[in-house]
Amino acid sequence: GYRGTSTDGSCTGTGCEPAGCQTVPGNDCNDSNPAVHPHAADTACDGVDNDCDGTADDDYLSAVISCGTGSCTATGQVVCQTGREVNTCTPGIPEETPETSCGDGVDNDCNGEVDEGCAPDIKVSTVLLREDFTAGIPANWQGEGSWSARNQCGRTIGYPFAGPSALVDSSCTPTEVDEMVTEPFDAVLCNSVALAFSNHYYWYSGHGAVAFSNDGGATWTEALRMDADDGYPAPQWKEVDISSLAEAAGGQVKFTYANTAAEGFWGIDNVWVTCQADRVHFPGQGGAPSLQTIMIANAGTEALAIGTIAIGGADASAFSMGETDDCTHSTLGPAETCTVDVLFAPQSAGDRSATMTIFSNDPDTPAAAVVLSGTAGTVLHPVPTIRVNGAGGTVTLRRNDGMSASITLDPGGHNGKDADWWLLMHYRNRWYRYDETTGKWRRGDSVYRQGPLHAMGPVEVLNTSRLQRGQYRLYFGVDTFMNGVQDSEHSSFDSVTVDVK
Repeated sequence: GYRGTSTDGSCTGTGCEPAGCQTVPGNDCNDSNPAVHPHAADTACDGVDNDCDGTADDDYLSAVISCGTGSCTATGQVVCQTGREVNTCTPGIPEETPETSCGDGVDNDCNGEVDEGCAPDIKVSTVLLREDFTAGIPANWQGEGSWSARNQCGRTIGYPFAGPSALVDSSCTPTEVDEMVTEPFDAVLCNSVALAFSNHYYWYSGHGAVAFSNDGGATWTEALRMDADDGYPAPQWKEVDISSLAEAAGGQVKFTYANTAAEGFWGIDNVWVTCQADRVHFPGQGGAPSLQTIMIANAGTEALAIGTIAIGGADASAFSMGETDDCTHSTLGPAETCTVDVLFAPQSAGDRSATMTIFSNDPDTPAAAVVLSGTAGTVLHPVPTIRVNGAGGTVTLRRNDGMSASITLDPGGHNGKDADWWLLMHYRNRWYRYDETTGKWRRGDSVYRQGPLHAMGPVEVLNTSRLQRGQYRLYFGVDTFMNGVQDSEHSSFDSVTVDVK
């Protein structure tokens, strides 16, 4: 290294001893290290005064560095502190955990993956109970106190409330403890049970509560208690887990409003009780059809696109889609739902099962299978009869012979059930229908009546002696799926062939 200078200025020889040299700026401050001298670079972060200017590491250059991933990415520096490099970059805090801002192309939870877990998620439930109070509080709901659908104080409540709702209002009706109890529902096959309702609770004193019972109301278990504003001023959906009712044959829900003050109110609308189960069972109703409502929900974070819904299996003919189908070819946003009715109308007694398959863009369950089962007792089909001149089968007539056609109907086990009524005649490749209002036959093949089945007849529907030569076929029948379309799997028909010579 550079030679130092002795205290008396007489340092000579090939080297200097540190004890006999000055260590002042401009002089070699460490003769034992050739890398340390006044002209050395002091850029390393090592705690050594390499250029002998009295300060260690003073020429160290800080480096810009980034840290974190996704939305947590930040910028900082690597600095030199007491001879050690220190990274001062601090990652940001994750915006959301887990990832819920789907479709934004950002790693919001900072785990190195973008929009992971963002997908539609189909969830299928059976509707055990639903009520929107359009026709008031149902007569088979029990109630004590001032619950009413009349909205006596004229409250204006926004979405998700729609139309009439159940209200109890201390502002215009004296209240103490007011209870409203749902009709019983069967949750025997349920693995879990959920209650959802539109909620608007303005607290003044007391409380609002939701309880459930599985023993006919003898005992109640409180599932929700509200001691402050809830869904007020902005109404909201309320969801309550009442899975303790799973496997109960007669579950009930009670809404209790306790408030003795002259202020406060509680509004409820759109009450739904749904069941998660391994299968959807249709209880036997003698020979009458049985209907169940299926709810499809999107429990995921992206839009659920539902395609077709198909019923298959050995007993598929015993089940059919009902009139309500808001799900086929629909798209549900996150947390949105739709419903579809399924009808069980077997043509004979016995156990029946089928599978309803719901096709969607759920990546994990693109074809959600729902097992349908039902047990039919003795099914008494409607028995329609048509006769020409008192005879069935084939009747031969000559021109100018008189012809009288009459019909009778035995509704069997479907008495009082809505149906399509068909009375048709086929002649020379054309269809004619009976117009009940005029008593005449007109071109077309539509129904002549829609409504409840009942015992009828005999009723004359044709009386003439002016038939042209040829073959006439007369049909009388009903189908118990009233939709204006001939549904062969629900139909009972009788026919007569008339040959006019």
